Amino acid sequence: MLCSLSKPLSKSLSKLFFILFFIFFSPCLFLLLFILLFILFCLSRACGFVTLIIFVAILA
Repeated sequence: MLCSLSKPLSKSLSKLFFILFFIFFSPCLFLLLFILLFILFCLSRACGFVTLIIFVAILA
């Protein structure tokens, strides 16, 4: 009985933790994803050197 109750409880807790983690870190993750997509787009357009300079300037 206790084991059958603890399984869905741990599942819902992990889901809640994931949602809280995603809400807390979503701006950072969105920014990182946007930067990665931007770099990939510019590399495909063969201006990767300019992108690298911009990226270093943003980080610095």
